[in-house]
Order: sequence, then C-alpha cells, then structure tokens
Amino acid sequence: MHAPPGLVAYAASKFALKAVAESLRAEEYGNGVRVTTVYPGEVDTPMQVRLHERLGLPHDPAAAIAPESVAAVVASGRRSVPGGALWVRRSLDGCGG
Repeated sequence: MHAPPGLVAYAASKFALKAVAESLRAEEYGNGVRVTTVYPGEVDTPMQVRLHERLGLPHDPAAAIAPESVAAVVASGRRSVPGGALWVRRSLDGCGG
C-alpha cells in the first residue's frame, strides 16, 4: 500500500479499511469469523487510466494485473497472480498471524 500525492482521501480510506479488517480479524476470531484482506498491485481498470493521466504518467495495461486475475485469486484462495503482485492476508490466529 502506498499513498500517492493528491489522493489523500482515497489513500486514507484504504488505510482505514485495512485497520478495520485487522481489528475485525482479532475481535471475531473467537467467534469463528475469519477475515481475509486482499491488496492487489496495480489493476488494469479505468480508474488506473485516469490516475495515470492525472499524474502525467504513461499507462501500460500489460504492466498491470487483469481484474479477472484478481477475482480468480479471491475465488480460489490462491496467494499470487501470474504476472502480478497480490498480497492476501488470511486469519490464522486471533492476531492475524
């Protein structure tokens, strides 16, 4: 996760969701609830095209993860995507370890 300049509200919301997930992971473990968080790298979406334009950076769809790849990883429980970075954190104990 990173916080690029000019995107303070977006970055803050992502960091807040990470904190909510970590808290729920610890709080609800004893109730049998498992929390999985997924942190994909750059995903090839229209938002990324607009972001690159806004920041004056070239957009290369081949350098990004296809949305379908992220969906397949989430659905299958795998921890990596061919050709891209994806961080999946699963609850193994009450502290998320």
